[in-house]
Amino acid sequence: MVAHWKCEQDHTDLKVDYKYNLHAMSPPSPLLNVSVCVPISGSVTNIIAMPKNTWIAENEQALWRFTELSQHSEDRGVGSLRARFEL
Repeated sequence: MVAHWKCEQDHTDLKVDYKYNLHAMSPPSPLLNVSVCVPISGSVTNIIAMPKNTWIAENEQALWRFTELSQHSEDRGVGSLRARFEL
């Protein structure tokens, strides 16, 4: 997992690249109920995210959830989370 941040005066862009590592377990097993939670400090007024996420306003956190991640998942367990946080 690698995070890329770009901070501007009126918004912050985030891209998180992830990849399922089938060599991390023997035998390979799917990861179940995976959550990615990102804290954002500041006054977020709007979020544009792909895939859709949940904004937890009281904790100032963006949350993405996956029911399963494996080599059999869409795109073989490789993907990106993207969001623009408007301030």
